[in-house]
Amino acid sequence: MYYIIKNGLTATLLFFSLVVYSQTGVVTSSPDASLHVEAINKANPSGSDGVLIPRMADYPGNGIEKGQLIYLLNHPTDQEGFYFWDGTTWVWLINNYERTIDVATYVASGSGYTGTGNNRVVNFSRIDAYDPTGFAVAANNVTVGKTGKYLVTFTTSAKRTSTVLGSQANFTYVLYVNGNQLPSITGSVTASTSNEAPSSTSAAMSTIVDLNQGDVLRVDVNRSNEDPQAFIGYGINGLTLTFLR
Repeated sequence: MYYIIKNGLTATLLFFSLVVYSQTGVVTSSPDASLHVEAINKANPSGSDGVLIPRMADYPGNGIEKGQLIYLLNHPTDQEGFYFWDGTTWVWLINNYERTIDVATYVASGSGYTGTGNNRVVNFSRIDAYDPTGFAVAANNVTVGKTGKYLVTFTTSAKRTSTVLGSQANFTYVLYVNGNQLPSITGSVTASTSNEAPSSTSAAMSTIVDLNQGDVLRVDVNRSNEDPQAFIGYGINGLTLTFLR
């Protein structure tokens, strides 16, 4: 440590060191926090005012601290916008919110089931979204238009049409991606009708799935064969894909 300041450079460095550990302000002599950035003219700010967050085309690996902020720009698959590090993953800050429609939701719908036996395909005939680009429905298959992590939710209803009393009938609904069944604990649900005639049942399931652009989803329904009563789907089948990130 120098006890005698030998030149102006050493004095400057010493003064800078003192400033670094004090409050710092930009265009303000009385900062309110450790870093206080003030507009040159609050009433009439210019285009150069504001803080420019680091922009990047990909995530910088794991963040250092919770609350770390970046702006994702020109990423090949993920939504452009602000992301913050929550200690585990990068989370998108939704900076454009439309109150009348959720721009991250894709809803496939249809009615009835295709087939006549105990194993049938759930029908989907249309898809609704704010921007359905890349998404499509054909032959009861739903094609994914954007790579990402999705919350997938399925709802349906079925009923027995016979008037003959029988035993309980069980229905198992299975979600397939590219012809492959998802793990049964998350990709299937079972519902049952009573032994009354006629009777009906409803089913719902949801799971989080990583999907790629071009993946194809379908849902099958398998009825147990406790008795020969016929069954049909009624109401609206819904397969909702909510884009998470």
